[in-house]
Amino acid sequence: MSAARHGARASALSLPLREGCGPTLGALALARWRRCGRRARALALAALALCCVFLGVALVTLGGGRISYAAGPIPFSFSAAGLRRIAPEAGGEVRVARYAHGALEGSFAVSSLALPPYSGSVTGVLPLAADRYVEKVLAPRFGGFSLVGEGPVRTDAFGAWEELPPTTIYYHVSTYAIAFIARLAGDPLYGRVIWLIPGSGHPRSALLLTLLERVRPGHFSATAALSLGTTGALSGPLRSFAIG
Repeated sequence: MSAARHGARASALSLPLREGCGPTLGALALARWRRCGRRARALALAALALCCVFLGVALVTLGGGRISYAAGPIPFSFSAAGLRRIAPEAGGEVRVARYAHGALEGSFAVSSLALPPYSGSVTGVLPLAADRYVEKVLAPRFGGFSLVGEGPVRTDAFGAWEELPPTTIYYHVSTYAIAFIARLAGDPLYGRVIWLIPGSGHPRSALLLTLLERVRPGHFSATAALSLGTTGALSGPLRSFAIG
């Protein structure tokens, strides 16, 4: 920096104060910072960094941050508005959840799945894959497991079951879904698992969306599992889900 520029900057930073006024707030803060020892400065900087971390978490949890994931065979993203990102279960990739009074109320999880080799259309192998998934994964995991319905995701409004607009991913990839009721830790819940298979020909890479919601006392209805995720807190991830 030239001497002339340095002098101009110093002059600007040391403008005369009105008579009777003391040092500026910035000058007081700078003087106090200079009097602090190294340890105090380090602690202050660490506290500032921690505040930034908490602010970032709050923005993702409460501010509608979008979660993107590209480490698996199919990159994806979705909105996590009002949900908290938590550790995925074994074999999972991303999981977000909603809590009320410290208790888990609902969750939305994404995992990758490889379909077995097959011939013909992918829509023909999906019901077989769903049957196997129910037998090997869902039924052993949940008590009182009961299948409510299955089939391709209904993209057109069908009574109160489905209301997903044409802008959603479900109009552009092969889909299959199962809806069920069960119990988890003694509480009734709704569940919905959705297969998404992008690509043409004989694609084998799929994404599995798992939606779970604890049922409030006095509000149980088996058919509600069919529309899980089309309204409420879990509708954000489901409606905003994107591939690529």
